[in-house]
Amino acid sequence: MENFGSLLISLITATGLAGLIGLEREFRLQNKLLVESPLGGLRTFAMMGALGFLSAYLTVTYEIAWLLPIVFVMAMFFPLISHAYFVFTKQQFSVISGLALIVSFCIGVLVVFDELYLAIALSILFTGILALRDVLHKMAKKLSADELFAILQFIILSAIILPILPKSWVDPFEFFDWRPQAVWLMVVFVVSIRFIGYFLAKIIGGEKSILFSGVIGGFVSSTAVTMGIAQQSKGKNALIIFLAPILVASGIMFFRVLLEVAVVTQGKNQLLSLLLLPLGIFGGGSILLTGFLLFYRKRARKQVAATPIAIDQPLQLTSALSFGIFFLAVLLFSDKIGQYFDTSGLYLTGAVAGLTDVDAITLAMANLVTIGSLEADIAARVILLAVTVNTLVKLSIVFVFGSALLFRKLTISLVGIFAIGLVMYLFLLVG
Repeated sequence: MENFGSLLISLITATGLAGLIGLEREFRLQNKLLVESPLGGLRTFAMMGALGFLSAYLTVTYEIAWLLPIVFVMAMFFPLISHAYFVFTKQQFSVISGLALIVSFCIGVLVVFDELYLAIALSILFTGILALRDVLHKMAKKLSADELFAILQFIILSAIILPILPKSWVDPFEFFDWRPQAVWLMVVFVVSIRFIGYFLAKIIGGEKSILFSGVIGGFVSSTAVTMGIAQQSKGKNALIIFLAPILVASGIMFFRVLLEVAVVTQGKNQLLSLLLLPLGIFGGGSILLTGFLLFYRKRARKQVAATPIAIDQPLQLTSALSFGIFFLAVLLFSDKIGQYFDTSGLYLTGAVAGLTDVDAITLAMANLVTIGSLEADIAARVILLAVTVNTLVKLSIVFVFGSALLFRKLTISLVGIFAIGLVMYLFLLVG
């Protein structure tokens, strides 16, 4: 701490963050909603944060190693006496308030060690857990064994397996860089779309959850969205509720490409203006068509009762792994194609890049144009080619993993949108 002003601000911060937890406890005390041992309210928790800050500050400043643990034990002594009395008289045992009080003390310590973001996160997290007590209990009651197992699987896939996989791994024969982490990341994306959609369905309904998961996924990976939605459409007669999220995710992808070009070029060359019309038509057409389909479905449902769409299982690991194999095959194909053709052939490069992702080729082309190494019209054609190929990949995913009805209607929708966009683009070039 450099001066008294910064020291005072840090003390107030620690007291306020701890007091936020105490505010929730105080609210339950005042409204007689607290069933466990209270251990105090706003003032108690705020002072606990201040004590944590003070003891840590003195420990660090004067190098008194024993001071911090001694102050912690003394600070917790009286609350523990109060808790013991409550347990003895009420015959009710709970540690939730005690844990919250310990965290309040730790928040003060974290502020001293300049871990402000962690202190804020802990304050918000514990306040949220305490405030959402009834909601969390209701969710736990509704949770089935399959859903709990799915949550554990998802944590293992995303938080344990993904970080330990190597970003690059070339086999002993030096045949191919298999990129385990990139492939597994796509598996996690597909699982996430399914996972988010399932639990959203329990909260807001099956149909709305499918559309909402498509919107979320469109900002991350429209290909993963396509895969997740295609799997859900298999064996179902419904169409619009599966077609809409794929279209809206694709529309978001087109606008994402425009945003990337705008950021890299900073509007200083012609590339953005060349792409604005076709990609704007692609993206705007996809989203407008989605809106029309949803409006049409809403009107139709007023006349004919529709069967609600349900997601059968929270997590389908087999389908996600099959998509991982599919993605790996695309990577292998694109890598070997690059070995037999000169990589200076930008159109081939764009087509190959579009098999897996449009972001990388978009950023590369925009950067080349920005530094003056490539003409804007050539870069625009390469990006459009990559976008087209990527869309064809999505169609192939729906063909393999989705329903035949969804494939036919998605093909008609995307071909129509692309045809209009390409005609407008060619008209612009000729003009």
